[in-house]
Amino acid sequence: MPPMRPPPMGAPNLPPGLQQPSALKPAAPGLTSRQPVGSWQPSNPGVGPSQPPEAATPQPPPPEPVKTRPVYQPKRIWTRIDEQPGRIFANNVAADGPTLNLRPRQELTAKWILPLKYLRQRMIDKKVDAALTIRDALGELTVGLFRRGCTENGTNASIISKEILAPADENRNDYPFQVDQKTDAIYGTVPFYAPRTPGHVLFRLYWQDEPLYTLAMGPTLFVRVAEEDFEPTLRFILSNFKSRKGSATSLSSLNALSTVIEQFRPNRRGGWDGAGRAAWGCVCESRKVLEICASEHLKGKEKLRKLKEEVDEIELLVEQEETEVKNDEEGDTEEDSSEKSSKTKLKEKTSMLMGGRASNDRKWKDSQVAFANILKVSTRPGSS
Repeated sequence: MPPMRPPPMGAPNLPPGLQQPSALKPAAPGLTSRQPVGSWQPSNPGVGPSQPPEAATPQPPPPEPVKTRPVYQPKRIWTRIDEQPGRIFANNVAADGPTLNLRPRQELTAKWILPLKYLRQRMIDKKVDAALTIRDALGELTVGLFRRGCTENGTNASIISKEILAPADENRNDYPFQVDQKTDAIYGTVPFYAPRTPGHVLFRLYWQDEPLYTLAMGPTLFVRVAEEDFEPTLRFILSNFKSRKGSATSLSSLNALSTVIEQFRPNRRGGWDGAGRAAWGCVCESRKVLEICASEHLKGKEKLRKLKEEVDEIELLVEQEETEVKNDEEGDTEEDSSEKSSKTKLKEKTSMLMGGRASNDRKWKDSQVAFANILKVSTRPGSS
């Protein structure tokens, strides 16, 4: 056995059979001897060893915008007399007065009153030049005749509306008005005619550019068809039937016809040949209107059937998305967003379906009821 040599000075004491480790290699660029290996980060995040999946932190999905419920916007405010700044009279009868009975096409006079304090405050709120006159303050002020129960103001909702000051496209003078210094108010008058068809109507005062506010409201006016007005009213309704088939006013003509026949109480015998022909023509035209309403109802049902198929497909898609297994966090985020969009689409389509069904069925029911009332009042004893 050869003699063992002592290890050189400074050499590590290794067991037999192991070689001495080679010299240390230079450190990697950017790595110092004092920096732990686990804390190394590449200078370029896009280059370097990929991190294991368990070390990667998924990015949280962006926060969804908070959906606020839409605030209900009424179509008309200041609906009570004590809330309204002005007053309006019909043939010198106040809003809290008795109901006025009128004949079709009877002359009416609407007298309106507004306090000057309200007009000054409105001009201040609108930041209008103080050099403007009272006439400038009355711009867009309108008096309208409405059916009782109409939910909104405006030209499209009224039977007829008239602005106090003549618009540029109308060849007429302004309706008269004047200032009363004793009461610090301004008042004026506007002429009207009662509607040709029977029913309850009333006056409203409002701004044409701000129809939300009801400035004043007049008394209830009840238009009744007298014996001498029976035939002209029927011919007017007949002309409406022939000129407005299938429009929204056809339903109002059906109701007007039933009201006219119901109010008819003849005091003389004979001499109703012309009125009878007009009444029969109205009944025939009302049947045509009912047939048009039935056709529109069927078309609406077909559209709703197709919409229901779309809703069923979206419901099936949402159910499939809910039952799918999510693989990783990134996939979960994408799947959640797609599922939420499908649910939102499902909610919108379902709302459209329910609203369309209700509207379609309501129109068809209203037309049936109106036609049934016509037959009822036409066949009652004493109606012929």
